[in-house]
Amino acid sequence: MKILLYYDYICPFCFLATERVLKVAKEFDLEVKWLGVEIHPEYTVEGKRRRKTEKTLRISQTLETVAAEDRMKIKLPGFVTNSRLCLEAAEFAKGKNRFMEFHKASYTAYFMEGKNIGILEVVLEAGKRAGLCPEELSHSLEKRIFSERIEENMESARKNDVFGVPTFYLGGLRIHGIQPVESYRKLIAKELRREHSLH
Repeated sequence: MKILLYYDYICPFCFLATERVLKVAKEFDLEVKWLGVEIHPEYTVEGKRRRKTEKTLRISQTLETVAAEDRMKIKLPGFVTNSRLCLEAAEFAKGKNRFMEFHKASYTAYFMEGKNIGILEVVLEAGKRAGLCPEELSHSLEKRIFSERIEENMESARKNDVFGVPTFYLGGLRIHGIQPVESYRKLIAKELRREHSLH
């Protein structure tokens, strides 16, 4: 069976969910299909200053708690940006069998180094770290070769009532938001038993 995981590169909880999902997928011998969706297409690539509100403070606190559980240090950059180029580059990386390397390099650039992943140069830098050819990646992004793939992911998200990321699908199981590894284990085991009883 496949896990469908909807993600976006400007979502810190998607970053944190990555290792957790990979861990349980391996334990249950499940394949993960990563579906990149643009949760804020209205954001500009230049980046916009993130306002300090009660909501962003709450998110930061939750983020720190969840990251500490995984012994990770990530922080919200002081700006928000557009993730479209990054998402298209991830689709290119899939074709080169370097998706996970690119996936992690993009999150690291944004949430650990505070770089603007909306800008072509930063995306190409993440691609280089992931072992991708910068010229090939640049050509793909300039020609918008994988733009349609992102639209297909967005359509899939709409059909599956995905209202935010990360959203995790397995058979009849849908989980929105990040969960502790143990919760994923219990829910997956239950769903696999249910699927098995149907066949």
